[in-house]
This record gives sequence, structure tokens and C-alpha cells, in this order.
Amino acid sequence: MKYSLVALACLSACLDSKEPVDPEPTSKRTISISTGVAPLLVAYREGTSGDWLAATKVSDAAYEARVGGAYSVMVVCAETVQITSWTLEDALMVKGYCAVPATPLTVTGTMKQPGRVTLGAATTASVNEDWTFTLKVPAGAADLVAVSTDRIYVQRSLAISSNLTLPAIDLSTQGTALVDAAFTATNPRAGEVLSAATLLVSPRLDPQAQIYRGAMTAVKVVPSSLLGGDLVQEVSLRAQLLAGARQSMRTSRRPFRVGDDTSVTFWDPLPGHAFLIDQGRATLSWASRAELDTLSLSVSASNGWSYSVSASKNYLTDTKLTKLAIDLEAPGFLASWRPNLGAEYQMSLFAQRLTPIVESYSAEDTFNVGALAQ
Repeated sequence: MKYSLVALACLSACLDSKEPVDPEPTSKRTISISTGVAPLLVAYREGTSGDWLAATKVSDAAYEARVGGAYSVMVVCAETVQITSWTLEDALMVKGYCAVPATPLTVTGTMKQPGRVTLGAATTASVNEDWTFTLKVPAGAADLVAVSTDRIYVQRSLAISSNLTLPAIDLSTQGTALVDAAFTATNPRAGEVLSAATLLVSPRLDPQAQIYRGAMTAVKVVPSSLLGGDLVQEVSLRAQLLAGARQSMRTSRRPFRVGDDTSVTFWDPLPGHAFLIDQGRATLSWASRAELDTLSLSVSASNGWSYSVSASKNYLTDTKLTKLAIDLEAPGFLASWRPNLGAEYQMSLFAQRLTPIVESYSAEDTFNVGALAQ
């Protein structure tokens, strides 16, 4: 057998090397973790029960980790704990969404009719006529939406580079009439309250502008003449059930133009789900699961903190889990950050699938009601 000189040199170097052989599987990849601002803690683990490990710090708001297959990333910010459970098929970058301080600009104006004004991420409303509004918004381009009970005015890509006062808004002369639409549900449950919301969505509305909220049978929608490009109208159809400290909501959200189908069949992805404390951890369990894209469990605690774990479809499929828990056993996680599950708190789930339309299911239960008063 003949070897090239290059191959022989490589073989000799490998045999003579004193460096340890890297046992890490070649299937492992480096994931990037960004947090916006410096977090309190960043940790990761592989699989569903591996040890939490400290992520490698790259800069104040950027970290890295080497993982293979299913993995989870924990980001602790001021009063929030976020756990993201993904696989390498989902993404190689995880965002922790720590709050980024901003210096907003002030935009003021007046509106003749009672109603709501939305500018970018800011919104305000009044039941009075000839009212004055003040909005705090970051610099950049934002869409302006002003709406009353029956008319709407839209100005796209308003440039905001300094504090400014807008021209007076009068929907009787500037606005366009909204259109009536009636929606129906094919599978309502006993006791559910049906409602709808109409929303305008664009990259310059964060996250949206509310046009209507109320009964499903008397919805106000935006005429198609005002839509187009990246300005899209969506309707959010909701079936809400209240039962003591427990509530649930089935939601169907879809793009909508006048003339589209107005019937809705609500989705129920987790029949037989339950909230529980398992080994000291807030846990969501289920007997069966429909196809979904994301599943999240959240806890709101009396200490003012919020905790969440969100799992992707790939993670749930690969791990074959039948429960999702908020595991806080990461190195460096302080006792003062933990929820007091002996006091009043809420556990909630949120499930979502994105095709062919955006559908979601949420449920919330309040535990230890009145514990704080004892």
C-alpha cells in the first residue's frame, strides 16, 4: 500500500502528538446567544435532563455554547427567566430579549373624534372629543393609525428624528369608513364567550394597531383600499372560558380582506392538560398533543418575576416529552430569583401553530389564592 508524503507526514504528526484527542462529536454545533443588554445569567444544557452549564461569554450581551441535538438555553434578566428549548434544526441563534434601555422622543397631537391613536409601538385612547395625546416613541420610521368607532386614518412611514407636534387629526375629513363584518364559530363550547379583534400589522407597528375589539358578530374591518405592501389587516377570533380561578382561550388569527371567509373552527392542541408542581418545579403535562409549532409554560409569581420555558415542535418531537417543566437548577441561579410557590401565583400555557393560519390556545390557572392574606 502506498501513501503520499502528505499523508505520511500527517500520520506521523498525529501519532507523535501529545495533544489529547477531542472526544466531542462532530455533530455538535456552536450556537450564539444574544441578550440585548448584559444578563444576570446565561446557561445551557443538552437533552432534557443533562446538567446546566455556564455559557461562554463573548461580550456583555453575547454568549456561545456547543450543543448537539435537542438543547435548552436559560437567560436570566432583571425579573425574568427565559428558557428556550430547541434543536439544531430550529436555529443556531437564541435571543434572550433582555430589555434594552431607549431614549424615546415625544410626539404630540390632537384628534377631533373620540378614539385611539397608534404610532409605532406607542398607543393611547380617549372617550372625549378634541383631545390631546402624547406618545413616547424611538427615532425612526413609524406608521400612524387613528381610528374611531366607524372611521380610520393611516399615514405610513412617518419619519421621527426629533420631538414633534403632528397636524390635527379629523376623521370626518381625513378618514375612511370602516366596513361591517360578522364572524361565526363552528365549534363553540358551552360557556365560552366569543369575541374578535381587528388589527393592522406592519414592520413599523410594534406589534400592531388595534382597530376594533368586541363582539364577533359586529366586527369593524379596514377596507382593502388602505391595505397592501407590508401593511396587513388581521382578525383575531377568540373563544374564552372562565371557571373560577381558571381560564382558557382558543384563538384563530388570520390575514383578512373584505370578502374573505368569516367562519372559524377553533383549535384545541392539548386535550387533558394539567398544571402541577413536580419535584418542586412548575410543570405542564398532557395526555395527547396535536401538531403544533411552539408550546410554552409561564409562571407569574408574587415576587414580581416571570418565568417561562418555550419548546419548539422539533424539540417536542425529538424528545417525545409529555410534560414541560421550568427547571431553575442552573449553577449561579440565586435563591432570591426563585418564585415562592407557597404564595399566590399563576401558571399559563400558550400553544401555537402557524400554518395554514396562525392558531393558538392559551390557558391560565391561579394557585394558592388568598395565601398572601393568611
